[in-house]
Amino acid sequence: KPVEIINIQIDYVINFPDYKILDYGNDRNEKFVINDYFITVPTYFKKRFSNKGFNDKLNRLNTFEITINNLRDYEVISNADNCIKTNKTSYFFNNKRNIKFIISKKSLFRELDFIDLKIFSENHDFINFNNSISNRINSFINESFDNPLKKYVFTNKAISNNKLYPYSEIPDFIKIFDSNFLNEINLVKLLIKENLKNKLSDLRTNYWLYSGLEIYFLNIYIDKFHADKKLIGNYSKFPFFKKHNLSNYSFNDQFYLINKFVFSRDLNQKISSHPENLTRINYRLNNPYSSFNNLKYLENFIGTKSFKLSINDLFNNSNDNISQIFEKYSEQDLEWFFNDLINEDKNLEFKIIKENNNFSILSNNKKNYPVVLRTTYSNNKSQNEYISFINKYNLRLEQNNISKVEINPPGNLIEKNYKDNIFYIKGKKPNTIFRFFTDFEKEYENQIYYRPLFSYNLYNGISPGITLTNKSPLKKTFTYFLNPQYSFKTKKPIGSINLGLRDAISKTNILNYNLNLSKFNYNYNLYYTRFSPTLSYIIKDKNLKSNKRLLLQLKNISINKQLEFNEKEKYSITTLSILKSNINA
Repeated sequence: KPVEIINIQIDYVINFPDYKILDYGNDRNEKFVINDYFITVPTYFKKRFSNKGFNDKLNRLNTFEITINNLRDYEVISNADNCIKTNKTSYFFNNKRNIKFIISKKSLFRELDFIDLKIFSENHDFINFNNSISNRINSFINESFDNPLKKYVFTNKAISNNKLYPYSEIPDFIKIFDSNFLNEINLVKLLIKENLKNKLSDLRTNYWLYSGLEIYFLNIYIDKFHADKKLIGNYSKFPFFKKHNLSNYSFNDQFYLINKFVFSRDLNQKISSHPENLTRINYRLNNPYSSFNNLKYLENFIGTKSFKLSINDLFNNSNDNISQIFEKYSEQDLEWFFNDLINEDKNLEFKIIKENNNFSILSNNKKNYPVVLRTTYSNNKSQNEYISFINKYNLRLEQNNISKVEINPPGNLIEKNYKDNIFYIKGKKPNTIFRFFTDFEKEYENQIYYRPLFSYNLYNGISPGITLTNKSPLKKTFTYFLNPQYSFKTKKPIGSINLGLRDAISKTNILNYNLNLSKFNYNYNLYYTRFSPTLSYIIKDKNLKSNKRLLLQLKNISINKQLEFNEKEKYSITTLSILKSNINA
């Protein structure tokens, strides 16, 4: 009964596991990390979740009093709200989901005071900031969260596991940024994460929301205090990069670019997936960034005010229906977002076509999403509106001063190819741009990448040339490599051409067509041409986390050899390969 208090006494023994294996336990007697070792009452759910190492316990907001004997060579590090010392010490935790409680050797942890935020860290460099940085971090956390946590405890393992990826994988000697900048970003990311953990429940089911909001708040911080930072940092000023798009992207653009990178390879999974069903690249990178980009899309659709009111309400009522909270403040039907968009793993495709004097917008979308239609006028002013349609939309342009129309402009819903999303009615179309080596290409430009090419063989001698290709970090449906060369020994052109067509039938079925043509000398003044078409079919396991693959490949190699006295010899070999593999780590 609600008015009845039941006292239960439980005596139990804790056996500490090895801290090296998990993120808690005994660390060589240097420290004992005992997070979540205390018996607690969880939130009730109809279905159960295995732990699986995600550390997303389904705890309620609980109040604890923990009393511990004073220790001679050790100290207690915790996120307790306060403590009372007598012959024993009592630690009080009020309304917390996650308790941080560590018994460590003295001086192992250092305390840093951020005005009203106290941070304990094993990594002393990690929290070595001047007052101006400490003050703005403190202000940002207080502004972003109503009644934020005041105490934080970060072990080296927690810091390492939550660094901003993929910058965390870059060796220290490659100085992209000042190390203090990345430490600042990683600390803010951790503070946001801890507050979200305390505000939201059921992090397994709502991983998309939890991870997306983490990047959402981090994006605001970067935009507010580091808007001038570039994606490749100090390297953006190097002559090699200066003329590349890569040097112009801001630090915040990584969340959009990585999304495009994963989507272009058909590796994306629906963002509503539970984390145990996600591949590593989706769990660490794509799904948090994709969730963030979709939340930004929702914010643009319903308005920033409605979005922030919804988030604040969600923090105070985290067990309520998420879609109902957003619909309450926006007064709009958002079924398209919470039922359709977050459960979609198919890559969207839009295009604008002209039929006689009419324009139509085509889409592979089977759902009725609102999509941005941008109209740009002759004075370079543009106007955005949301249109909803399935498969086809008839576009009426009633004004004469329209220069171009775009459907789903870049920065909205992710697509593989934006080049057919725009139609130029008046004005100059983008030129084809030649760029050295490779680059992240702009959505509406045609870019050809060139690279110097040198080769040598006994019969052609030194053969300089050039490679022309459209291959970039973003995977394309059609790729080409043109490799013209000049043989100094024969005084004739040689080289090769490679054409590739990739048809992603589904996430698990990919069809590749490849065509290779080359010409070189195999003897003095005698050349050969090699023509090789290849058809390969790759079948992946339905569980995308699996490395099981089945490859069926049909390949033909045709050789045309020039013989003496102008005679020729022709022969070909056709192979059918079947390869079944399961490559483990």
